[in-house]
Amino acid sequence: MSFYIEQWWPWILLLLAPWIILVWRHSLAGLPPWRQSFVLAIRLVLLILLIMTLSNVQIVRDSKLLTVAFVLDKSKSIPQSLQDHGIKFVGSNLEKMDAENDRASLWVFGQELRAEF
Repeated sequence: MSFYIEQWWPWILLLLAPWIILVWRHSLAGLPPWRQSFVLAIRLVLLILLIMTLSNVQIVRDSKLLTVAFVLDKSKSIPQSLQDHGIKFVGSNLEKMDAENDRASLWVFGQELRAEF
């Protein structure tokens, strides 16, 4: 698992953290100390989440799983011979797939769409 950061400029917004702490220390809200600490923590977490959102942080995870979606047109505009060929094509490729690491779905449409997994 690795992290990918697309934009680095939003991390400059971390310079707002001292200002947030300064405003927190001079607050006139009169809250109990535990609530003041909670408010500070929430504000800092929101700042970090905003920065991560703006910088488009992505967690990349390698996977050996393969997911294939087969789409089969069963409408009357397609000749039956081509529909049969499509069914054979899907069947032959399903036999080649690894049962542990591969997943497949079949989407059949004509008048209405059906999903078969």
